[in-house]
Amino acid sequence: MMMMMVTLTGACVLLSLVSAALAADLPHVLAQSGHIYLTRSLPGRLDCPTDANPGVTHVVWTKDERPVVVDGASGAAAGDGRVKVSRHGSLVFRPATAADSGLYTCTPYSQLGKGQPSAPLHLHVKSDHLHYFHSSNIITLLSLARLHIV
Repeated sequence: MMMMMVTLTGACVLLSLVSAALAADLPHVLAQSGHIYLTRSLPGRLDCPTDANPGVTHVVWTKDERPVVVDGASGAAAGDGRVKVSRHGSLVFRPATAADSGLYTCTPYSQLGKGQPSAPLHLHVKSDHLHYFHSSNIITLLSLARLHIV
């Protein structure tokens, strides 16, 4: 009877170790910037950098807490086909529009299951890049532009 108890305890410990190993290998999103800026009418993308073993099989995106619906066959968003999910899981805009602005998250999946969603990404789509720089950076940008002109 005591031998059976030890075997059962050993099996529970082994099961706990296997569960911990599986949880550690679920895909997870690596750190990324909280704010992404794209220029309206130009192509752009949101990346979902991940770490997983085995590798990520697909990525699901949400915008403003709603799923970004894509066509499984072509990877095109329902509608005009302007937004696609790349084979690497990036959300690609061709071109970006003001309507694309919003709060996005990505969730990676692997053969082992669903990983944790990313931290929220605030996507800002504006008409030009100059709005994106703080005043000290504009001076640097203008200096660099002048160097290229001369």
